[in-house]
Amino acid sequence: MKLLKYLICMLLLTVVFAACKKDHSNTSVKELPGFYVDTVGVQKTFETQQSVGTVVISPKVVYDGEASNLSYLWRVYGTTPDTVSKVKEFRSVISNNPGTYTAELQVTEKTTGIKALMRYSIIVNSPRPYGWLVAYETVAGGSTDVSLIRSTELIKTISTDEVMRDIYSAVNGGPLAGAPIGMVSNVSSPTADMLFTTQAGVRLNRPDYKKLQDFNQLFVAGAPSPKPEAVMEVPFFGNHLINNGEVYWQYSGLYVGKISVDTKGYKAAPYGYALYGKNGGFYDMLNRRFIYMDQQVSQAATYPSPKSGSTSRFDLSNIGKDLVYVGIGFGQNGVSSNPDTYKYAFFQDIDKSKRWFYGMNFTLPDQPDLCMIDISSMPGIFDAKYFELGTLGSVAFYATDQVLYNFTFNTATNTASISTAGFTAPAGELITCVKLLKQAGSGYTGSESKSNRLLYVATWNAATKIGKVYLLNANPTSGALTATPLKVYTGFGKIKEMCLKPA
Repeated sequence: MKLLKYLICMLLLTVVFAACKKDHSNTSVKELPGFYVDTVGVQKTFETQQSVGTVVISPKVVYDGEASNLSYLWRVYGTTPDTVSKVKEFRSVISNNPGTYTAELQVTEKTTGIKALMRYSIIVNSPRPYGWLVAYETVAGGSTDVSLIRSTELIKTISTDEVMRDIYSAVNGGPLAGAPIGMVSNVSSPTADMLFTTQAGVRLNRPDYKKLQDFNQLFVAGAPSPKPEAVMEVPFFGNHLINNGEVYWQYSGLYVGKISVDTKGYKAAPYGYALYGKNGGFYDMLNRRFIYMDQQVSQAATYPSPKSGSTSRFDLSNIGKDLVYVGIGFGQNGVSSNPDTYKYAFFQDIDKSKRWFYGMNFTLPDQPDLCMIDISSMPGIFDAKYFELGTLGSVAFYATDQVLYNFTFNTATNTASISTAGFTAPAGELITCVKLLKQAGSGYTGSESKSNRLLYVATWNAATKIGKVYLLNANPTSGALTATPLKVYTGFGKIKEMCLKPA
């Protein structure tokens, strides 16, 4: 027992002496100042419109040292990291296509090289969403701009109308030279639109309408002198260009070849149309015949003449009339292996004595005639400048400078109704463009579909220099128009082209 007490006392004395011994350890270690990016109560997700809105992120950096001892690096990660700023506050216009991106802040303490990281989410929305595009010659003249109309009649999910004005010049520094000729915005080209004028042409990024390529950059083998006359929209094949009477076919966004036909030559009318399984078709004004283009080749062909014994009322290879307008209309070939949509055309006799309405089935060149109707007695038909065709009924429209008419036709009886005046431009205004919506609209499905039910009529007042768009309600099977416009939009230049922007 005495031995145990002795050992305990010795152990306690050893601990006391050890505690009293002087500490000779290293006392040169420095304490680092507080350094981190504070996230408490800080916004971490930001939304902006592509190429339009400015994103501002003001990070809360906690640091007990001198502020000048910190450096900053901001990166926005999409497919590759992009360094966008080297200052503390992030302030940038985001040009990335719509989507969600990560903005990373890297703060470096210069003395030690220690880094603090913080990541934020940036949601980029399309600044130019679904709506109705109108291209117009500016009031000053000689150049083109574009506006986007978003109406409740077209878009079910909005409660108020919106007009986004001058969307081309807003992101490209100014309007496009020349008066508008053609404009394309279709689903077969998911991210790119096209705009052509009398002097130029551009390929555009659909979400923000920023220029991707100008006219010279659109051609693989060198661009011709720019004299655009029309864009031939052929979904899933290309948006072919009619330039100074010649056709250039497009593949993957570029014009890869000029169309040739035969030794007779050709001069393409400023209209084109899609053909099932082919690269499209057009009318040769020089030889008054129809031409078709096969896929991905520069050599086009003519249609064979009807065989002996055919009862066809016309020959696709020798129409013998001047084309006024041609487009896609109601009905299609019943053969499932070649369900080509019927085409309809307005023609004029060479001596200008009569005007005609033709219906054509291009899949049956031996018997292509759906109808061949003399429409010379229709009011205003010889002064008609603008034309449109219904796709849900046997309906056609034509317009003079002042009056828009509609009529129905019957291919079985080869007859047409007497046209009805559905819209008259107000005093001082002249009609400059007529387009029928041929898609369902955004959010409108089934019986609610707006296809063939909304007709857009553009007018121009030369005295006031004001362009307007009248939105009319149309009956898809009769073509009848309501007397009072659904909406009227004003404040544009002289509108020459309109189309749907599907996204």
